This record gives sequence, C-alpha cells and structure tokens, in this order.
Amino acid sequence: MRRNGQARLAALVVAGLVLGGACGGDDDDSSAEPEPSAEDASADAPDDAAEAPDGESPDDESPDEADVPVDQDPTATPAEIPDIPDGNWNSGRVHVEVTGDSSAAFESDGTGQTTGGFTAAEYNANPPNRVNIGLSDGQSAIGIETDEVATTGTFGQDCDIEFTSVDASGVSAEFTCEGLPAVSSSSTDTYTIDVTGNFTLAP
Repeated sequence: MRRNGQARLAALVVAGLVLGGACGGDDDDSSAEPEPSAEDASADAPDDAAEAPDGESPDDESPDEADVPVDQDPTATPAEIPDIPDGNWNSGRVHVEVTGDSSAAFESDGTGQTTGGFTAAEYNANPPNRVNIGLSDGQSAIGIETDEVATTGTFGQDCDIEFTSVDASGVSAEFTCEGLPAVSSSSTDTYTIDVTGNFTLAP
C-alpha cells in the first residue's frame, strides 16, 4: 500500500474527528476555566517559537511546503475537466463497482451544482453507500463509502475520468481508480481496492 494513500486516509479520519468535535453541542458550562488572555499566552510561549532558521520568517515557506497536502503529488498532472455550465443538477445517478481486498457494487441517485467552474455532486440515496464528487480546473476528486470501506481518489493522480457528455442538458462520465487505499468502516483495518463506475447529472 502506498504511503501517501495511508497519509490521506489518516488525515481524513482525523479531520472528521476534529470537525465532529467542533460541531458538538455548545452547552454553557459556567464551571469551565476562563480562557487565558493574550498576555498570558505570549508569556507562556517558548522563546524560539517564532524563530526560523537562517533568519527566515515563518511566513516564508515555499508553496511546496506550505500549500501542497501530504496526499497530493505536486508533480501529478490534474485531470482535464471540460467547461460545465453553471446551474443546479436536480437529478443524477452513479454506478460503482469495487474489487480487490473488499467487494461491492451499487447504484444511487443524487444531485449536484456547478458554480464558477466548480461542480459538486453527492449521491447518498442508497445508504450506507455514498459517493461525493468534486470537479474543477484544479484538483478534482471522488470519495466513496460502502458498508465495508471508505476511500478517496484524485482524478489525474489515483483515478482516470472520461467525460462522454457535457452540455446544458446534462453531464455524464466514466471513472477508473486502481490501487486505492481504503479504511474499514468498522475497524482499524486497511485495504487496497480498485474502483470503476460512471455517473450522470441532469437539470
């Protein structure tokens, strides 16, 4: 299994836990300790916290270090995404087949929206199976969840995508992903899977 895949999935799990905690209840707890003031925080900070080697500012990180996620290959060529008309896609359908360490096959209805060159589609009418797709001129990706595993793939890096129709009447495409790392929905086990499928969107 590739290390960058494991890093991506670990990051997704951690992000989900963090977001889940942040979205939790906001019950008032009068017994909670007061937050430290800015003066206290600065007093407790290590003296070398703001220092950078060779006199460089911490804000001087190169884009390769600061802006590229650990799971993204900076040398990968983004998938070519055609111009998709802006608008709401009120219906759609996805077909997915998973093989490898885990197997699944399902279809699900969904909806989407395109705004300013970014298309987001969600197919969640057949739980626990779920597919999310994001398409743009930059990085485009797909997230897939079955009753056994969850995974993500980047088009142009982990997955290939081929559009068969794109106009105001709808969008249709086929996709193939090979060797995707996946996490178990019920344990800490990890798997390697292949995914093929297609999706449509219509007004």
